[in-house]
Amino acid sequence: MIVTDIVDMDKKRRKVYIDGEYAFALYNQELYRYNIEVGAELDDKVYRELDEELIPKRVKARTLYILKSSQKTEKQLYDKLTDGGYSHKYAAIGIEYAKKFGYVDDLRYAEYFVENSCRGRSRRDIEQRLFQRGISRDIIAQVLEELRSDPEEDVEAVWAALRKKSVTPENIGELDYEKKGKLFAYLMRKGFTAECIGRVLRGDI
Repeated sequence: MIVTDIVDMDKKRRKVYIDGEYAFALYNQELYRYNIEVGAELDDKVYRELDEELIPKRVKARTLYILKSSQKTEKQLYDKLTDGGYSHKYAAIGIEYAKKFGYVDDLRYAEYFVENSCRGRSRRDIEQRLFQRGISRDIIAQVLEELRSDPEEDVEAVWAALRKKSVTPENIGELDYEKKGKLFAYLMRKGFTAECIGRVLRGDI
C-alpha cells in the first residue's frame, strides 16, 4: 500500500489517500507518529491499527456526539459522518454501531415525526419530508397507514393550515370567490388534494 496523496482537511487534520483512493483523515501529530508521508509505503501493521482500531473507535465516538443533540435517520447520520471526513466504509461502521444499540431507527423516527411534527401538513407533504430525510418508501407507507389512514385527518390538517391564515370554520363563509381561490392555490401547494380542499372551502364538513 502506497500513500499517494495527503490533502489538508482543516487546521488539525489531513486526508490520506492510499493507492489513489481516499482512506481516512488523521490528525497532524498522527501522521508524524505513524511516519505517514506521500510516496511512502504504509506498513501493514500500521494500517491494521488505523483501520481496525483507531478510526472505528473515533467514528463511534463521533456518532454518539452527533446523536446526542437530536434524533437522526440513517441517511442524516451518514451525511454527517461523511461530511466530517469519514469514508463510506467507516460511516457504515458508525451507523451499524448506532443501530445495534437502538440509537438510530428509521421506523421510530418516522412515527415520531408524523405524531409530533405534522399538524397542518398534507399526506403528500409528509411523504416528501420523510423521503428527503432518507426514510424508505416502504416505511413511509407503513407509518402513514398506521397513523394517517383516516381521510378526515387530512381535513383536520387543512383546517390547521387555514388557521395560520386566520381562517376558521366561523369566518370561512365570509370569504369571497377571489380569496377562496387564493386559499385553494395555497393548500394545493402544500400537497392537499383538490377534493379535500373543496370540501373545506365549500363548507361540506
